[in-house]
Amino acid sequence: MTSEFTLFGFHHLISITSIFAISFLFPALVRLINNKSITEIILIILGAVLIIHELVEHFKHT
Repeated sequence: MTSEFTLFGFHHLISITSIFAISFLFPALVRLINNKSITEIILIILGAVLIIHELVEHFKHT
């Protein structure tokens, strides 16, 4: 059974915290590494994930 998603409940706060952590820590980590080859690999992986997400998104709603 699925439980309700309570506004400002435990799962909601964990979701908000993880989104903010990824939003701020990931760019800071990439900037801190400052290695061109690693940065290019990270950008390619990020781009591939975004493209795959957009392609799969249409099949989720069928």
